[in-house]
Amino acid sequence: MCIPHFNNAPKQYGRKEKKEPHKSIPFNKELMKPDPKFVDERKAPPPKKKSWFEELLG
Repeated sequence: MCIPHFNNAPKQYGRKEKKEPHKSIPFNKELMKPDPKFVDERKAPPPKKKSWFEELLG
């Protein structure tokens, strides 16, 4: 006997609930300015060690 395959989702009949649009945030120029108290704590990469061949050539 065959098993019928169908969608068990409730039928909408073309009616969908209207969602309220997201309210946009107004543009603020103050937020685009860099922070004057910012301290860059990243470390510089260690210097690359030259191979003996590079040291020989200069």
